Amino acid sequence: MWQTARKNLFYKGGTILLLAITLLVLNGCKQNRTEGEDNTIQWQPITYHQVTPFDSSDSTKGEIEQDYSLLFPQDNPKLQGEICRVLLGGLENNLDPRTVLDSLASSNRQHDVQKGAQDESLSYHERLHSFLAYTDAQVVSLAVVYTFTTRGNEEHPTLCYYNFYLPEGKAFSESSLFIDGYEAPLTKLLTQAVETQANGEIVNYDEIRPNGNFMVNATGITYCFPEHAVVVDHKGELNVSLSWQELRPLLKEKSPIQHFLS
Repeated sequence: MWQTARKNLFYKGGTILLLAITLLVLNGCKQNRTEGEDNTIQWQPITYHQVTPFDSSDSTKGEIEQDYSLLFPQDNPKLQGEICRVLLGGLENNLDPRTVLDSLASSNRQHDVQKGAQDESLSYHERLHSFLAYTDAQVVSLAVVYTFTTRGNEEHPTLCYYNFYLPEGKAFSESSLFIDGYEAPLTKLLTQAVETQANGEIVNYDEIRPNGNFMVNATGITYCFPEHAVVVDHKGELNVSLSWQELRPLLKEKSPIQHFLS
């Protein structure tokens, strides 16, 4: 998801400072963080930072700054590899976090240098950051924030959630949670929740649907929609939450979130 957003951000801009808006997104999401007491996995950030100068087509000097910090579990190669595969594509089937992150940064950097030379841009700042939105002994919802700044302007950060079932070390999606045919009734529930939050503002109903960008916790599921996509005048991502009680008729009997229902 954030890989697609990365491509689109080359053509968009804003005026809010990188650090300020990223902190606003992180603080808003971390307020919903719940961490289970019985979780024993230790998480460690793997970081990457590099500044690369380049010459633009008008001979001005520019630079690309890459600032990555992604969380990976310690002493759990299977889950490490799954996170690499889901978040970073597991480049060339290499599932070592350090190697994959370095390869991704190198690929992005080459693309950015070419783009900067063509567009005569002075600078880019690419930031990729992850944090635990929720974790317990069974599941983890990992949040990834991607921000791309060009010439001092920036698009709002893109927030994507990835969910993992810890006993199997595997990512899970909506199809792991819901029965067949869940799309229409789930869309109806999401639409009702959006209308309540919109409070009379203009709603783009075509964009309200299960979009795969969700986190889970003990109380329910929260979907994240891009800024302006669903509620036209809404600033920042729109988070729409549904309780497990509301969703119970749509849930499978056995799924990664079964422990929330007992």
